[in-house]
Amino acid sequence: MEDFEICYTKKDLILYALSLGMGSSKDDSNELKFLYEEHEKFTVVSTFAFALTFWAAGKGNNIGTTTNTTATTTTTTQCIPPFPPPLMASEEVIPRRFLRESGSGNGGNTIDISNFHVIHTWQSIVWHQPLAVPLSHKHKQTRKDTMMQRQADQIKTNINLETISVQPKSIGTFVTSQSKVSTIGYSRDYNSKNNNNNQLLCTMQSTALVLGVDSNNVIAFDAGIKRLTSHKSKTPSVSCTKKPIFHWTYQTSQSQALLYRMTSGDSNHIHVDTSASDMLGSDTKAPLLHGLFTLALAFRKKLVDCGHAEVEIVSKSSSTKKSRL
Repeated sequence: MEDFEICYTKKDLILYALSLGMGSSKDDSNELKFLYEEHEKFTVVSTFAFALTFWAAGKGNNIGTTTNTTATTTTTTQCIPPFPPPLMASEEVIPRRFLRESGSGNGGNTIDISNFHVIHTWQSIVWHQPLAVPLSHKHKQTRKDTMMQRQADQIKTNINLETISVQPKSIGTFVTSQSKVSTIGYSRDYNSKNNNNNQLLCTMQSTALVLGVDSNNVIAFDAGIKRLTSHKSKTPSVSCTKKPIFHWTYQTSQSQALLYRMTSGDSNHIHVDTSASDMLGSDTKAPLLHGLFTLALAFRKKLVDCGHAEVEIVSKSSSTKKSRL
């Protein structure tokens, strides 16, 4: 297990909502509560939790900044997050403890995972409660309020990461990791004297496929943690004619991938470099959209359709994304 921290503000929540296309239509009046910090029901698009895993780094960092501390000074600078981000780069996709020595042909060393392609095949999230929102402080401030106001202006979170499954197969190795996001020193009541309320906000699981890794070089592992699903999985019938619950068409803008890349923290060059399309066999000449953007877009539709019922949605909901190989 390993822990990471990241702080976020209302500005980060608003920019994330904008990157999903909120506010792009005059007909979407229900979206204002995600975009205006002084809205009486200001709230967060709950898939923002995915962004935290890309921005999370050392202790005390805010989204879009990095802090460097020496013996005499501490400096904070604006930054674009690296890729892979610290949470993903803390150890290899297949942790070295699950790799066997590859034999005399490689000098008895473990294989170099960086030589293999990695595909994000599956993602799931379960919200245990609505994501924390920085509190409003419209009342007249006093000096005694200063510290509380500073805490209310941002949400500090801890992300606990662990590998829960390593499954070597003929196609490659599937690695599933789990991230639990909790608040640090947070109270949902501005006037509360208890500011040490650490709350578990959500649990995320993701599976990556490391293509082509010889299964003989990988040690299978199962932590016994159940896979997060919203319902019991059923094998869909090929002849199924059931109509979709709703049909919605959303036209992405040319800059959609570029904007989402900056707000989500997923700075992978394939989402900005159009030459990556040719490399991946795509016929589009635009930057490739993030898979998590598609999941967030579907969730956005759900939120808008349900009007002001986000709290009830989040407390009873989970979302899953599965990529086709």
